[in-house]
Amino acid sequence: MSSVDDSANKNIPVTLLPSYIVAYKEAGDRLVNDILRDRSFQHELALPISFLYQHYLELGLKYLISIGNKLSSKPTKWKLGFPTGHNLHELLNTCTDTLRQVEKEQSDLHLSELRLDVIEACISTFYSIDIFAFRYPISTEGTLLLEDAYFIDVQSLSEAIDRIDIFYFDEAIMAFSDFLGQKP
Repeated sequence: MSSVDDSANKNIPVTLLPSYIVAYKEAGDRLVNDILRDRSFQHELALPISFLYQHYLELGLKYLISIGNKLSSKPTKWKLGFPTGHNLHELLNTCTDTLRQVEKEQSDLHLSELRLDVIEACISTFYSIDIFAFRYPISTEGTLLLEDAYFIDVQSLSEAIDRIDIFYFDEAIMAFSDFLGQKP
């Protein structure tokens, strides 16, 4: 999968990312709405919903890093133009470092006002395990990821993702847009 992921990261223009980012969130939201209306497949749909939201977070962080890198005199080095890998904790740390670097260099940007606590809480609560855990119903050791008694509160997950969308991604994109709009 690594070569496929690297190829995707290399070949997708960063300008196309926003529509894909929104699409993963929208797909997760639609499944959550369906699961709340129709109680069938609740257990089985928890993993796809979690994966869709996790991929939304991953692409959103990568997008912010790529914008930050364009504005930074010391961009984070990625061999393919923007981050590879799927670890949300590492991507959040890189994104935070990148945004802090840009804010130091561009005094008109106020990125430190972003609600990092919102995205950190979501990642810590819902995504404390590796992304691959949400792709398959079994772990790499061959054990069931979700026992029948295990429950993922997809409504709470959806609400947390909505808060991230508003308090982190939207605010960051608006800050960048406002800043770039002021440039001659």
